[in-house]
Amino acid sequence: MAHLGSSKEFFPRLEYEIEGPKNLAIVSDGAKWIWNRAEDLHPNSTQILDYFHAKEHLCEFAKDCIKDENQRKVWIDTKDVALLEKEPEDVIRAR
Repeated sequence: MAHLGSSKEFFPRLEYEIEGPKNLAIVSDGAKWIWNRAEDLHPNSTQILDYFHAKEHLCEFAKDCIKDENQRKVWIDTKDVALLEKEPEDVIRAR
């Protein structure tokens, strides 16, 4: 289910749509309040950071750690491929 609007509208709708799921994944932008709410409502759910926000955090991290612009671009491109190929552990371990 996707929703564009306020959380006050979203969570009641979510509860209505997903009563009693066995395998629930919640994809979001990674805001702490969303993870907290998801954990409260569905403690056994899998929480996933969406690709675009993951890439944004990847780029911010690279800016802080890799001063050379060319090296940074190569590193970001390599880690972006890992994100897209479902290898997030490689990205998490990266330095």
